Amino acid sequence: GPQLNLYRSPIKNDRPFRAEWMNNGLNSLAATIDSFICEKQPNGSMKVRISKSLKCRAGRVVHNAEYTIFGNGVIHVGNKVEPQDLKGIKSLPRVGLKLSLSKQLENVEWYGCGPHENYPDRKTSALLGTYESTVTDLFTPYLIPQENGARCDVRRVKLSASDRKGPSLVVESSEPFIFSALHYDAADMDKAIRPEFMKKRAETILCIDHKMLGLGNASCGPAPLVQYWVDVKPYQFDLTLTVQ
Repeated sequence: GPQLNLYRSPIKNDRPFRAEWMNNGLNSLAATIDSFICEKQPNGSMKVRISKSLKCRAGRVVHNAEYTIFGNGVIHVGNKVEPQDLKGIKSLPRVGLKLSLSKQLENVEWYGCGPHENYPDRKTSALLGTYESTVTDLFTPYLIPQENGARCDVRRVKLSASDRKGPSLVVESSEPFIFSALHYDAADMDKAIRPEFMKKRAETILCIDHKMLGLGNASCGPAPLVQYWVDVKPYQFDLTLTVQ
């Protein structure tokens, strides 16, 4: 299911931030459930409120998620993310959710920037439109495995089976978001020294990001411009998941 995602596999340009991410354990947050409340609503939907604490060496992050589950295959998820006592971190890698999906959901269609990968400070050549690809082809095999494959300013993304049979998953939000869909997790990229040595997962790792740190301009520095940092502060965002 959806879980809070604050980490990305560091790129070369993340050199000003990498040590603080690793030293503070952003790549290994330990989650505990503080509360779980489930209530049936007058309209027949179910509302589930989950509060989690994700702890690391720098402090903790509180994630409050409110699920409204309708009977027609629609789930609305409201998210509030509140960092607490995260000292020594200048910028978060990202703020969003991560899901593990069935291997059948290989085809990807999105309305947003494309067709090639793009990031908040690297999208001038990526035009807004409707694009199609596959989870396999969304992976960018950089010489050293690292964060890759993102698409920005997305209004809607749909994942379906290659043969177009069976259910598909549609993700939307009240404001544009960033997504990536790969057969690899950040931990897989962290451990690999070359892309050809990476073991491809059967499932799809879908990341839906409210915010993402920019890439910057040069692998030897400087850091991304400050306006493309992800400040350590509270965030609020929503998603609508629809099974069709």
